[in-house]
Amino acid sequence: MSKILVTGATGKLGSKVVEHLLKRVPARDVVALVRNPAKAGRLREAGVETRAGDYEDVDSLVRAFDGIDRVLVISSGGQDLLDLYAVSPAEAEKARVRQHGNAFEAAKRAGVSFLAYTSLPKADTSTMFVADVHRTSEAMVRKSGIPFSLLRNNWYIENAIEEIAVIPAAVEGKPIVTAAGAGRIGWVLREELAEAAANVLAHADRHQNTVYELAGESVTYDELAAALGQVLGRDVPVRHVDDATYGELIDALVRPPLTTTAAEVAFQAEVRQGLLDVRASDLEHALGRRPSSLVETLRAVVGRLQQR
Repeated sequence: MSKILVTGATGKLGSKVVEHLLKRVPARDVVALVRNPAKAGRLREAGVETRAGDYEDVDSLVRAFDGIDRVLVISSGGQDLLDLYAVSPAEAEKARVRQHGNAFEAAKRAGVSFLAYTSLPKADTSTMFVADVHRTSEAMVRKSGIPFSLLRNNWYIENAIEEIAVIPAAVEGKPIVTAAGAGRIGWVLREELAEAAANVLAHADRHQNTVYELAGESVTYDELAAALGQVLGRDVPVRHVDDATYGELIDALVRPPLTTTAAEVAFQAEVRQGLLDVRASDLEHALGRRPSSLVETLRAVVGRLQQR
């Protein structure tokens, strides 16, 4: 079996991709790229080789990719970029494009034979705030000449807990507040996106030069509330408001430093415009099985909340 490297392997998505890879291939064939090896103790205990590398250092990536056949480049994030976005969004986007380009260049220089990249829904046509980063990055992947799979991940259901506490508020009996109108989101478990990525990497020969829109059921906030009501066994009210009112009401729900009120207001407008409405999802194909229903997805995240 060829060696498979996962970038950002101690992050929320990367760590789960590694977990799912270990169910598919021997640990000796999995390599974890990390910026801070001290955080990778659990990976080493599982028999996973860890290599140090930084998206800002091409040479470190070339060394890390040496002898690697398949690479998953998880789009860059982290607190340093969040801080930069707060000061200069334009500079933050330039940094992300540069970092992704470094990873793709390193993959080419190291002779990697398959490249997967985590992108954005409908990245080629989207007008979302971060779409230009992913559109440019996808173009660089294609230009590299390396066989690829573009994994256009829809919105993590966990974002409704980690970025803004929509689900915890509903569990506490509060209404779901939205300015998205009838806009739809393909909410999906991070776990299933990780599993899909692991499946693509483990069976790269079946996924050459593919573009996958990876989404759960595309639903409105009213439909999300109805499904959450099934899980909780009671009605979950929804309060539809305009952007200004939304910004005022969610101040108490925003959980810094992952997001800001202004960013969440902008996100609601993007949902309203249909930018996350993906009806023809490729998730089942990438997973190789039926993905979780919306109710199953919500049951999973509510279960985690109740265990805290």
